[in-house]
Amino acid sequence: MKKCPFCAEEIQDDAIKCKHCKEILDADVNPAITLTDRTEAGRTQTPPMEKVAVFFSPGNISLKHENKKCPMCAESIMLKAIKCKYCGHIFDQRDVERQVNERISEIVKQNIDAGLRQCPMCNGWGVHKVRIEDGSWEEWCPHCKNSIPKIQVSPEIQEITNLEFKKANTAIKGAWIAGIVSGSITLICVIGGFLGMDSYSLVDVLLAYGLSYGIYRKSRICAMALLIYFVICKIYILIYGRGTNPLGILVGLLLTFFYAYGAYGTFLYNKLISREAIKRL
Repeated sequence: MKKCPFCAEEIQDDAIKCKHCKEILDADVNPAITLTDRTEAGRTQTPPMEKVAVFFSPGNISLKHENKKCPMCAESIMLKAIKCKYCGHIFDQRDVERQVNERISEIVKQNIDAGLRQCPMCNGWGVHKVRIEDGSWEEWCPHCKNSIPKIQVSPEIQEITNLEFKKANTAIKGAWIAGIVSGSITLICVIGGFLGMDSYSLVDVLLAYGLSYGIYRKSRICAMALLIYFVICKIYILIYGRGTNPLGILVGLLLTFFYAYGAYGTFLYNKLISREAIKRL
């Protein structure tokens, strides 16, 4: 199968006429470079156009399912089409090129935001780590089948990065441990009869354990959720005077510090990961 250079739909390899837009594909003209000059007998007369650029997506980005609406017949056609397969409307090649490039830029940005890495040799997306024979890990491109050379980083910059990672992991570890301790204390109080066996206490325990696990997985959302939930609960207790003793206030402030520091750690960790992910782009 090949693509029609006019409507971008798939046609047979040996086709000389597109079944979608009815355009004639001249054998002596490269259809991917120029539009045919349909001035011979038996062909529809349309204004001649200049050379049309061949559009390539960077790497393995596909525009196969990207569509646009024809302004004349309002039908959905391929984004890269320069002729509507339904009504025959001809698009301005510069507008088509601009739309394609804008869409490619959007997809590239989405890939970067999603943490995908691009191969510096073939520009394919989806570089990932694989274990090699000596037991170590290296980055490998599934498209060009090549190992990705490591980027040389100065020892000073690498040391700063390692310290930042250590700082983030320490903050995250303190937060999820504090969440587990807080949830366990609440669970012990519920089982021991110090707190009533109500739905609020059980939900409090489940939230503490669940969000702590999320923090352990470096989730920024879970870290912020646990911090906000804990602060709201403590404000509620202070307002309604439920156990407002100095020890409880001290413990609450200590846990607030761990949760806030842990939230900072998750943001720092994900920032460092994103920085590492775009180094080879």
